[in-house]
Amino acid sequence: MDTNRIMHLMPEMATFVTIIEEGSFSKAAIKLGVMPSSVSRSISKLETQLQQKLIERTTRQLRLTSVGEDVFQLCLDMLNSAKQAVNAAQSNQNNVSGDLSIAAPKALSRQILMPIILAFIKQYP
Repeated sequence: MDTNRIMHLMPEMATFVTIIEEGSFSKAAIKLGVMPSSVSRSISKLETQLQQKLIERTTRQLRLTSVGEDVFQLCLDMLNSAKQAVNAAQSNQNNVSGDLSIAAPKALSRQILMPIILAFIKQYP
C-alpha cells in the first residue's frame, strides 16, 4: 500500500484505537464527538482497505481478531509516536532563545534595569 493511501487511513486507525480503548462504538463516538454511524463507517473503511476483519462484533461485546490485536498494537504505537512528536515540538515553545537588546538612558539602566537583567540572566543563562 502506498504512502498516500496509508495517510488517508490514519483517522480510521485512530478511531479503531479509541473503539478498543473505550470498549464500544457508542462510547468511542461520544469521546470523538461524532455519530456512532461515523465510527462504524470508519472501521468498515479500515477493514476494507486492509482486507482483514479487525473486530468481531456482537450486540453486547467487541472482540479483536488475531489480526486486529496486531493492528491495534501498531496503531496504538503510531498514536503514541504522534503524541510524542507534538510534545517535542511544544516543549521548545517554552524555551527562551534569541538576542535581547535594550535601549535606555544610563541612569535608568543602572538603577532599575540592571537588577532585572541580572535576575533574567541568572534564570536564563
